[in-house]
Amino acid sequence: MSPKLQHLLSSGAASSTGTLDLNTLIEPSLNWRLLDATAINTQGQIIGRGIYQNQARAFLLTPRSTTEPVPEPITMGGTLLGGVGLAYLRRRQCQLRSSKIAG
Repeated sequence: MSPKLQHLLSSGAASSTGTLDLNTLIEPSLNWRLLDATAINTQGQIIGRGIYQNQARAFLLTPRSTTEPVPEPITMGGTLLGGVGLAYLRRRQCQLRSSKIAG
């Protein structure tokens, strides 16, 4: 059975979810058979369980390109909420100033 990992595919503002066979990410000549994935961190590293030389082993997959860490949903939501809050306060401040000038 091939390991499947739920992941997020994003391009610009659009995103969708899907599954990925991790065995397609590694070089076949390494003779690993990945069985399951247990976790992924913000750097995109994946840990799990596999078979190597007929023995059960743990694995760590590290992406070649780690320029952009994977943002956690709470981080993205907090940033968005903070930006909306600041925009609201700025608009409210401008409304108060214009009412003082007019009055």
